[in-house]
Amino acid sequence: YSDHVSKGIYFLLQTMQFKPDGQGYWLTEVAHAQMYEHGMATLALCEALQMTGDTSLRGACEAAVKFIFAAQHTDGGWNYHPKGPGDLSIVGWQMLALKSASAAKIPVPYEVLRECDKFLESQVAQGFMYKYRKQAVSDSMTAIGNLIRLFRGWSTTDGAILRAQSHIAKAAPSVDDVYYNYYATQFMFHLGGPRWQNWNAVMRELLVNSQLKQGHMSGSWFFERNPFNRKGGRLYVTAMCCLTLEVYYRCLPVYENSSEEFRF
Repeated sequence: YSDHVSKGIYFLLQTMQFKPDGQGYWLTEVAHAQMYEHGMATLALCEALQMTGDTSLRGACEAAVKFIFAAQHTDGGWNYHPKGPGDLSIVGWQMLALKSASAAKIPVPYEVLRECDKFLESQVAQGFMYKYRKQAVSDSMTAIGNLIRLFRGWSTTDGAILRAQSHIAKAAPSVDDVYYNYYATQFMFHLGGPRWQNWNAVMRELLVNSQLKQGHMSGSWFFERNPFNRKGGRLYVTAMCCLTLEVYYRCLPVYENSSEEFRF
């Protein structure tokens, strides 16, 4: 798939815009998608840099990361648009991007991470569950919040982390919420153990059995009942399902990795 990957990377490089101060960004006219798209694009480019070692990508990665730094709100979070008040769903993508940038040896200022820690504290409930914009807690936000906590060095035996693991294990994989499944699978994977094994068995069977096997859309997924899936379409759903299945091929679980490459 190297040709497809190369074309995707080239597209990101060609569509990136730059500010006079060296910040690089991807922002569409769809206001509620802007920082989602920037976080995802930055994550993809930093992953490519880390995995290939292609130094020609470093400048673009550094520029994209600078934009994330500058877009952070004073509450420590990120929003649909730069400098907007924090939204944990969008914070998740920025932190994934910064985590990948750090692994690619791109410095991430401590102040940015400290402010994100502050934002997480403002969104926590019952010690381990997380909210969407200070609204009701949700399983998706709980998975995101606790995954970020692991990135920030929280122990896999921390009481709040274990309570979150138990909660998500009981919630089980969703039959149609691919966004939740992606973050929850990452979180469960990094903790390992019997709960991860049980989760993975259910998640794997769900995705393998629900993938289309014939016709011109063979290989894809689409769960129409979920409204966010309808907004993103079949390509979005397929990408999220692939990312979910790839978790253990791409990541070394935190319980096996005590190095700074995981925590930042």
